[in-house]
Amino acid sequence: IGEYKTCIDLCSQIIELDRNCYYAYFYRQKCSFHLDLNQDVIDDYYNLTDIYAMYPEPYLLAIEVYLKFDMYEDALNIILDSEANEVISNEIKFQKLVVERLKAKDKEESLAVIEKIDNFNKEIENDKWIYVNILDTIFFVFYEYFFSNSIGLKYPNLL
Repeated sequence: IGEYKTCIDLCSQIIELDRNCYYAYFYRQKCSFHLDLNQDVIDDYYNLTDIYAMYPEPYLLAIEVYLKFDMYEDALNIILDSEANEVISNEIKFQKLVVERLKAKDKEESLAVIEKIDNFNKEIENDKWIYVNILDTIFFVFYEYFFSNSIGLKYPNLL
């Protein structure tokens, strides 16, 4: 914890000297995330995307903060910002599916998102970094719908 706080302090000092120092905001945001300084993570998301909007990690950390508090619309707005800025990231695409799944109002909507997750899973199978995160979500989805008669037959790749 002390190292994160020290890093935040050092990054803040650098930012005082140079308001456009991307990496100072970047590392400060990461440390803030690890310390659950959630508003700071969001504030630095805006600072970072004002300087350079093409790097996915600031978006991902902001999305995670909003998801932590079930703020799905805010998370979706961050995702839409990333799309508007043409950020290329399978992780952000996956987070969009997670948000869709969490916002699903009924079983039918949930199953439609599960199908999207299954298709996405097939698309990115070789991207091991995101694949591990998808496996976690697939496990959750499988567990949630384990007793559904059609889940195992219709979506065998989820099992």
